[in-house]
Amino acid sequence: MIKRYKTNILLILILILGASLRLYGLNWDQNQHLHPDERFLTMVTQSLKWPGTINEYLDPDKSLLSPYNVGYSFYVYGTLPLWLTKFVSSFLILDKFDYNNITLVGRLISAMADSLTILFVFLISRRFTNYLFSLLAAFLYAVTVVSIQNAHYFTVDSFANLFAIACFWIIGINPHSRLKKTTVLILAGVFFAFALSSKISSIYILPVYLSFIAVDIIKSRIRIKSFAFYLFFLGVFFLSIYLSLRLIYPIAFESSNILDPRPNAGLLSSIKSLKDMSNEESARGFPPGVQWLTIHRPLTPLINLGLYGIGLGYTLTLVISGILAIIYLIYFMINKLKKYKRVNISQTNL
Repeated sequence: MIKRYKTNILLILILILGASLRLYGLNWDQNQHLHPDERFLTMVTQSLKWPGTINEYLDPDKSLLSPYNVGYSFYVYGTLPLWLTKFVSSFLILDKFDYNNITLVGRLISAMADSLTILFVFLISRRFTNYLFSLLAAFLYAVTVVSIQNAHYFTVDSFANLFAIACFWIIGINPHSRLKKTTVLILAGVFFAFALSSKISSIYILPVYLSFIAVDIIKSRIRIKSFAFYLFFLGVFFLSIYLSLRLIYPIAFESSNILDPRPNAGLLSSIKSLKDMSNEESARGFPPGVQWLTIHRPLTPLINLGLYGIGLGYTLTLVISGILAIIYLIYFMINKLKKYKRVNISQTNL
Protein backbone atom coordinates (compact mmCIF):
# COMPACT_ATOMS: atom_id res chain seq x y z
CA MET A 1 0.00 0.00 0.00
CA ILE A 2 2.84 2.39 0.88
CA LYS A 3 4.62 1.56 -2.37
CA ARG A 4 1.48 2.23 -4.39
CA TYR A 5 0.94 5.52 -2.53
CA LYS A 6 4.47 6.72 -3.30
CA THR A 7 4.11 5.66 -6.93
CA ASN A 8 0.90 7.63 -7.31
CA ILE A 9 2.53 10.71 -5.79
CA LEU A 10 5.48 10.45 -8.18
CA LEU A 11 3.16 9.90 -11.13
CA ILE A 12 1.11 12.98 -10.22
CA LEU A 13 4.31 15.04 -9.97
CA ILE A 14 5.43 13.80 -13.39
CA LEU A 15 2.03 14.66 -14.86
CA ILE A 16 2.19 18.14 -13.34
CA LEU A 17 5.69 18.62 -14.71
CA GLY A 18 4.68 17.44 -18.19
CA ALA A 19 1.55 19.59 -18.24
CA SER A 20 3.47 22.65 -17.03
CA LEU A 21 6.05 22.29 -19.79
CA ARG A 22 3.29 21.98 -22.38
CA LEU A 23 1.00 24.73 -21.12
CA TYR A 24 3.72 27.30 -20.46
CA GLY A 25 3.90 30.06 -23.06
CA LEU A 26 1.01 29.00 -25.30
CA ASN A 27 1.05 32.41 -26.98
CA TRP A 28 4.72 31.97 -27.76
CA ASP A 29 4.53 33.90 -31.05
CA GLN A 30 2.38 36.74 -29.64
CA ASN A 31 -0.40 36.21 -32.20
CA GLN A 32 2.00 36.34 -35.16
CA HIS A 33 0.94 32.87 -36.39
CA LEU A 34 4.43 31.78 -37.40
CA HIS A 35 3.65 28.07 -37.87
CA PRO A 36 2.35 27.59 -41.46
CA ASP A 37 0.37 24.39 -40.81
CA GLU A 38 -1.16 25.87 -37.69
CA ARG A 39 -2.08 29.03 -39.57
CA PHE A 40 -3.79 26.96 -42.25
CA LEU A 41 -5.75 24.90 -39.71
CA THR A 42 -6.85 28.09 -37.99
CA MET A 43 -8.22 29.48 -41.24
CA VAL A 44 -10.05 26.25 -42.02
CA THR A 45 -11.53 26.04 -38.50
CA GLN A 46 -12.79 29.61 -38.78
CA SER A 47 -14.53 28.74 -42.06
CA LEU A 48 -16.29 25.59 -40.85
CA LYS A 49 -19.96 25.78 -39.85
CA TRP A 50 -22.11 23.44 -37.80
CA PRO A 51 -24.63 21.47 -39.88
CA GLY A 52 -28.33 22.01 -39.40
CA THR A 53 -29.35 18.35 -39.52
CA ILE A 54 -27.79 14.94 -38.93
CA ASN A 55 -28.29 14.11 -42.61
CA GLU A 56 -26.31 17.18 -43.60
CA TYR A 57 -23.56 16.19 -41.15
CA LEU A 58 -23.27 12.69 -42.63
CA ASP A 59 -23.39 13.86 -46.26
CA PRO A 60 -19.85 14.70 -47.45
CA ASP A 61 -21.24 16.73 -50.35
CA LYS A 62 -23.34 19.02 -48.15
CA SER A 63 -21.61 19.14 -44.76
CA LEU A 64 -20.15 22.55 -43.95
CA LEU A 65 -17.80 20.78 -41.53
CA SER A 66 -15.93 19.58 -44.58
CA PRO A 67 -13.00 21.77 -45.68
CA TYR A 68 -13.76 20.77 -49.27
CA ASN A 69 -17.17 22.49 -49.04
CA VAL A 70 -15.98 25.78 -47.53
CA GLY A 71 -13.34 26.76 -50.07
CA TYR A 72 -10.40 24.48 -49.23
CA SER A 73 -10.06 21.93 -52.04
CA PHE A 74 -6.62 20.88 -50.75
CA TYR A 75 -6.83 19.35 -47.27
CA VAL A 76 -4.94 16.27 -46.06
CA TYR A 77 -5.33 16.52 -42.28
CA GLY A 78 -8.01 14.96 -40.10
CA THR A 79 -10.94 17.10 -39.02
CA LEU A 80 -11.52 15.91 -35.44
CA PRO A 81 -8.99 18.35 -33.88
CA LEU A 82 -10.65 21.21 -35.76
CA TRP A 83 -14.12 20.21 -34.65
CA LEU A 84 -13.00 19.86 -31.02
CA THR A 85 -11.34 23.27 -31.12
CA LYS A 86 -14.40 24.88 -32.67
CA PHE A 87 -16.69 23.22 -30.09
CA VAL A 88 -14.59 24.20 -27.07
CA SER A 89 -14.11 27.72 -28.40
CA SER A 90 -17.86 28.27 -28.39
CA PHE A 91 -17.81 27.78 -24.60
CA LEU A 92 -14.52 29.44 -23.64
CA ILE A 93 -14.81 32.49 -25.87
CA LEU A 94 -18.16 34.16 -25.46
CA ASP A 95 -17.38 37.52 -27.03
CA LYS A 96 -16.06 36.59 -30.45
CA PHE A 97 -14.81 33.60 -32.40
CA ASP A 98 -11.82 35.29 -33.97
CA TYR A 99 -8.61 34.22 -35.65
CA ASN A 100 -6.27 34.62 -32.66
CA ASN A 101 -8.57 32.92 -30.16
CA ILE A 102 -9.00 29.83 -32.36
CA THR A 103 -5.25 29.29 -32.38
CA LEU A 104 -4.89 29.70 -28.62
CA VAL A 105 -7.78 27.32 -27.85
CA GLY A 106 -6.33 24.80 -30.31
CA ARG A 107 -2.94 25.02 -28.60
CA LEU A 108 -4.58 24.59 -25.20
CA ILE A 109 -6.38 21.39 -26.24
CA SER A 110 -3.25 20.12 -27.98
CA ALA A 111 -1.22 20.64 -24.78
CA MET A 112 -3.86 18.88 -22.67
CA ALA A 113 -4.03 15.96 -25.10
CA ASP A 114 -0.28 15.45 -25.00
CA SER A 115 -0.29 15.75 -21.19
CA LEU A 116 -2.83 12.91 -21.07
CA THR A 117 -0.54 10.87 -23.31
CA ILE A 118 2.00 10.83 -20.46
CA LEU A 119 -0.50 8.90 -18.34
CA PHE A 120 -1.06 6.33 -21.09
CA VAL A 121 2.70 5.87 -21.43
CA PHE A 122 2.80 4.95 -17.74
CA LEU A 123 -0.21 2.61 -18.00
CA ILE A 124 1.22 0.78 -21.02
CA SER A 125 4.64 0.47 -19.43
CA ARG A 126 3.06 -0.91 -16.28
CA ARG A 127 1.71 -3.88 -18.27
CA PHE A 128 5.23 -4.94 -19.19
CA THR A 129 7.45 -3.85 -16.31
CA ASN A 130 7.52 -2.64 -12.71
CA TYR A 131 6.53 0.73 -11.22
CA LEU A 132 10.05 2.16 -11.34
CA PHE A 133 10.54 1.67 -15.07
CA SER A 134 6.94 2.76 -15.74
CA LEU A 135 7.59 6.04 -13.94
CA LEU A 136 10.85 6.41 -15.85
CA ALA A 137 9.02 5.93 -19.16
CA ALA A 138 6.42 8.54 -18.21
CA PHE A 139 9.13 10.98 -17.10
CA LEU A 140 11.13 10.53 -20.31
CA TYR A 141 8.08 11.29 -22.43
CA ALA A 142 7.14 14.22 -20.19
CA VAL A 143 10.47 15.95 -20.88
CA THR A 144 10.89 14.92 -24.53
CA VAL A 145 11.63 18.03 -26.59
CA VAL A 146 9.69 17.08 -29.72
CA SER A 147 6.55 16.25 -27.71
CA ILE A 148 6.70 19.53 -25.80
CA GLN A 149 7.22 21.39 -29.07
CA ASN A 150 4.27 19.72 -30.85
CA ALA A 151 2.04 20.35 -27.84
CA HIS A 152 2.58 24.10 -28.33
CA TYR A 153 1.05 24.01 -31.82
CA PHE A 154 -2.55 23.83 -32.93
CA THR A 155 -1.78 20.92 -35.23
CA VAL A 156 -3.12 17.38 -35.43
CA ASP A 157 -0.08 15.48 -34.12
CA SER A 158 -0.80 15.61 -30.39
CA PHE A 159 -4.39 14.48 -30.97
CA ALA A 160 -3.43 11.57 -33.21
CA ASN A 161 -0.69 10.54 -30.79
CA LEU A 162 -3.10 10.47 -27.84
CA PHE A 163 -5.76 8.38 -29.57
CA ALA A 164 -3.18 6.02 -31.09
CA ILE A 165 -1.54 5.26 -27.75
CA ALA A 166 -4.95 4.96 -26.05
CA CYS A 167 -5.88 2.33 -28.66
CA PHE A 168 -2.62 0.51 -27.95
CA TRP A 169 -3.40 0.48 -24.23
CA ILE A 170 -6.91 -0.88 -24.79
CA ILE A 171 -5.61 -3.67 -27.04
CA GLY A 172 -3.27 -4.66 -24.20
CA ILE A 173 -6.23 -5.41 -21.91
CA ASN A 174 -6.39 -9.18 -21.71
CA PRO A 175 -9.85 -10.44 -20.65
CA HIS A 176 -10.44 -14.16 -20.26
CA SER A 177 -13.58 -14.54 -22.34
CA ARG A 178 -14.52 -14.05 -25.98
CA LEU A 179 -17.34 -11.64 -25.08
CA LYS A 180 -15.04 -9.33 -23.12
CA LYS A 181 -12.33 -9.59 -25.77
CA THR A 182 -14.89 -8.53 -28.38
CA THR A 183 -15.81 -5.50 -26.27
CA VAL A 184 -12.14 -4.54 -25.91
CA LEU A 185 -11.59 -4.70 -29.66
CA ILE A 186 -14.69 -2.60 -30.32
CA LEU A 187 -13.31 0.12 -28.01
CA ALA A 188 -9.88 -0.19 -29.63
CA GLY A 189 -11.47 0.29 -33.03
CA VAL A 190 -13.23 3.44 -31.84
CA PHE A 191 -9.99 5.00 -30.57
CA PHE A 192 -8.10 4.02 -33.71
CA ALA A 193 -10.85 5.74 -35.71
CA PHE A 194 -10.26 8.83 -33.55
CA ALA A 195 -6.56 8.66 -34.46
CA LEU A 196 -7.34 8.33 -38.18
CA SER A 197 -9.80 11.22 -38.03
CA SER A 198 -7.02 13.33 -36.50
CA LYS A 199 -4.25 12.34 -38.90
CA ILE A 200 -4.74 9.93 -41.77
CA SER A 201 -1.13 8.71 -41.59
CA SER A 202 -2.06 6.93 -38.34
CA ILE A 203 -2.90 4.04 -40.68
CA TYR A 204 0.80 3.12 -40.62
CA ILE A 205 0.43 1.99 -36.98
CA LEU A 206 -2.18 -0.61 -37.94
CA PRO A 207 0.31 -3.52 -38.48
CA VAL A 208 1.56 -3.00 -34.91
CA TYR A 209 -1.98 -3.30 -33.55
CA LEU A 210 -2.68 -6.41 -35.61
CA SER A 211 0.53 -8.05 -34.37
CA PHE A 212 -0.36 -7.40 -30.74
CA ILE A 213 -3.91 -8.63 -31.25
CA ALA A 214 -2.53 -11.88 -32.67
CA VAL A 215 -0.04 -12.36 -29.84
CA ASP A 216 -2.62 -11.42 -27.21
CA ILE A 217 -5.14 -13.94 -28.52
CA ILE A 218 -2.48 -16.66 -28.53
CA LYS A 219 -1.42 -15.83 -24.96
CA SER A 220 -4.96 -15.50 -23.59
CA ARG A 221 -6.92 -18.26 -21.97
CA ILE A 222 -9.50 -18.17 -24.74
CA ARG A 223 -9.41 -21.57 -26.37
CA ILE A 224 -9.10 -21.08 -30.09
CA LYS A 225 -9.77 -24.27 -32.01
CA SER A 226 -9.40 -22.77 -35.46
CA PHE A 227 -8.07 -19.77 -37.35
CA ALA A 228 -11.68 -18.61 -37.69
CA PHE A 229 -11.61 -17.14 -34.16
CA TYR A 230 -8.71 -14.87 -35.07
CA LEU A 231 -10.53 -13.76 -38.21
CA PHE A 232 -13.64 -13.08 -36.12
CA PHE A 233 -11.74 -10.81 -33.72
CA LEU A 234 -10.10 -8.99 -36.64
CA GLY A 235 -13.52 -8.56 -38.22
CA VAL A 236 -14.85 -7.01 -35.02
CA PHE A 237 -11.87 -4.63 -34.87
CA PHE A 238 -12.17 -3.49 -38.50
CA LEU A 239 -15.96 -3.17 -38.37
CA SER A 240 -15.65 -0.99 -35.27
CA ILE A 241 -13.11 1.22 -37.08
CA TYR A 242 -15.32 1.57 -40.16
CA LEU A 243 -18.55 2.37 -38.31
CA SER A 244 -16.74 4.83 -36.02
CA LEU A 245 -15.21 6.61 -39.00
CA ARG A 246 -18.67 6.89 -40.52
CA LEU A 247 -19.79 8.81 -37.43
CA ILE A 248 -16.76 10.93 -36.54
CA TYR A 249 -15.09 11.34 -39.96
CA PRO A 250 -17.96 11.10 -42.47
CA ILE A 251 -16.33 13.49 -44.93
CA ALA A 252 -13.61 10.91 -45.55
CA PHE A 253 -16.09 8.94 -47.67
CA GLU A 254 -17.48 9.60 -51.10
CA SER A 255 -21.12 9.32 -50.07
CA SER A 256 -23.32 9.03 -46.99
CA ASN A 257 -24.28 5.47 -47.95
CA ILE A 258 -22.90 3.26 -45.20
CA LEU A 259 -22.52 0.40 -47.70
CA ASP A 260 -20.29 2.54 -49.91
CA PRO A 261 -16.73 2.45 -48.48
CA ARG A 262 -15.15 4.52 -51.27
CA PRO A 263 -12.91 7.30 -49.92
CA ASN A 264 -13.66 10.94 -50.67
CA ALA A 265 -12.34 11.98 -54.08
CA GLY A 266 -11.24 15.32 -52.62
CA LEU A 267 -9.18 13.56 -49.96
CA LEU A 268 -7.54 11.26 -52.51
CA SER A 269 -6.77 14.20 -54.76
CA SER A 270 -5.20 16.12 -51.87
CA ILE A 271 -3.04 13.17 -50.86
CA LYS A 272 -1.87 12.77 -54.46
CA SER A 273 -1.06 16.47 -54.70
CA LEU A 274 0.92 16.31 -51.46
CA LYS A 275 2.85 13.30 -52.74
CA ASP A 276 3.63 15.12 -55.98
CA MET A 277 4.93 18.13 -54.04
CA SER A 278 7.48 15.93 -52.26
CA ASN A 279 9.40 14.91 -55.39
CA GLU A 280 12.50 16.85 -56.33
CA GLU A 281 11.13 18.51 -59.46
CA SER A 282 8.02 19.88 -57.73
CA ALA A 283 9.90 20.87 -54.57
CA ARG A 284 12.06 23.34 -56.52
CA GLY A 285 8.99 25.41 -57.38
CA PHE A 286 7.21 24.92 -54.07
CA PRO A 287 8.76 27.05 -51.27
CA PRO A 288 7.92 24.72 -48.33
CA GLY A 289 9.46 21.84 -50.26
CA VAL A 290 12.85 23.45 -50.90
CA GLN A 291 14.09 22.42 -47.45
CA TRP A 292 13.72 18.74 -48.45
CA LEU A 293 15.91 18.90 -51.57
CA THR A 294 19.09 17.93 -49.71
CA ILE A 295 17.38 15.50 -47.35
CA HIS A 296 18.33 11.84 -47.61
CA ARG A 297 15.26 9.90 -46.50
CA PRO A 298 14.76 8.18 -44.19
CA LEU A 299 18.24 8.64 -42.68
CA THR A 300 18.21 12.42 -42.18
CA PRO A 301 14.79 12.62 -40.43
CA LEU A 302 15.78 9.73 -38.15
CA ILE A 303 19.08 11.42 -37.25
CA ASN A 304 17.33 14.72 -36.53
CA LEU A 305 14.70 13.00 -34.40
CA GLY A 306 17.25 10.90 -32.53
CA LEU A 307 19.76 13.66 -31.81
CA TYR A 308 17.53 16.71 -31.38
CA GLY A 309 13.91 15.60 -31.10
CA ILE A 310 14.17 13.03 -28.33
CA GLY A 311 17.89 13.03 -27.52
CA LEU A 312 20.68 10.50 -27.85
CA GLY A 313 20.06 8.78 -24.50
CA TYR A 314 16.39 8.26 -25.27
CA THR A 315 17.25 7.05 -28.78
CA LEU A 316 19.70 4.43 -27.51
CA THR A 317 17.11 3.26 -24.99
CA LEU A 318 14.52 2.86 -27.75
CA VAL A 319 16.91 0.97 -30.05
CA ILE A 320 18.03 -1.43 -27.33
CA SER A 321 14.46 -1.95 -26.11
CA GLY A 322 13.25 -2.55 -29.65
CA ILE A 323 15.92 -5.18 -30.29
CA LEU A 324 15.14 -6.93 -27.01
CA ALA A 325 11.41 -6.83 -27.78
CA ILE A 326 11.94 -8.44 -31.18
CA ILE A 327 14.14 -11.13 -29.64
CA TYR A 328 11.53 -11.83 -26.97
CA LEU A 329 8.74 -12.00 -29.57
CA ILE A 330 10.68 -14.47 -31.71
CA TYR A 331 11.53 -16.54 -28.63
CA PHE A 332 7.89 -16.51 -27.52
CA MET A 333 6.56 -17.59 -30.92
CA ILE A 334 9.14 -20.39 -31.22
CA ASN A 335 8.23 -21.74 -27.79
CA LYS A 336 4.53 -21.61 -28.64
CA LEU A 337 5.11 -23.52 -31.87
CA LYS A 338 7.19 -26.16 -30.05
CA LYS A 339 4.51 -26.55 -27.40
CA TYR A 340 1.82 -26.82 -30.07
CA LYS A 341 3.78 -29.54 -31.86
CA ARG A 342 4.33 -31.48 -28.63
CA VAL A 343 0.62 -31.35 -27.85
CA ASN A 344 -0.25 -32.61 -31.32
CA ILE A 345 2.29 -35.42 -31.09
CA SER A 346 0.90 -36.47 -27.70
CA GLN A 347 -2.67 -36.46 -29.00
CA THR A 348 -1.58 -38.48 -32.03
CA ASN A 349 0.10 -41.10 -29.83
CA LEU A 350 -3.03 -41.40 -27.71
